Amino acid sequence: MMVYDEKMGTKEKLIYAAGRCLLEKGSHAASVKTIASMAGVNHGLVHHYFGSKEGLFIALLKKYFELIIPSSVHIHPSRDELISYLAETVILNSRMMIELRALSFHMPELDRELILLTKELRRRLMSILGINYDKAILLQGAVSGLGFQSSIDTSLDVEKYIRMIVDLVNDN
Repeated sequence: MMVYDEKMGTKEKLIYAAGRCLLEKGSHAASVKTIASMAGVNHGLVHHYFGSKEGLFIALLKKYFELIIPSSVHIHPSRDELISYLAETVILNSRMMIELRALSFHMPELDRELILLTKELRRRLMSILGINYDKAILLQGAVSGLGFQSSIDTSLDVEKYIRMIVDLVNDN
């Protein structure tokens, strides 16, 4: 999850505000003026830094994928490390990914970037976990589906279901 820092530059403040806007107001209310207001800057700076509203959301998507794509996780993590990583990813990022996906239906460049980053996540999961393509697809689908379900029913024991998903994927 992104953390606000008073020392952020204008560009970072806009990215942070875009994420906050999506989480607090939803994709339908994420206007350039609203985001700029939340960042405390002039709305013209969105176009200055990102070229367009879509460019801002692409920057946000990339920032979120930096946070969720495992890069420092060692190869073949323990079952508990994997469960912890996946549960944290589901809990912290499911709503953001739902909102960004909703936007991507009407923003072709954002859609292309989402597809590329999703494939990169899959590739890294295959490498880190030593699983094949089919299992990586099942893992991604089950985890993102669980993220959707947990956004509807916040009482779900996400870690319990992550454990079940991991057991299914690891079952030969």
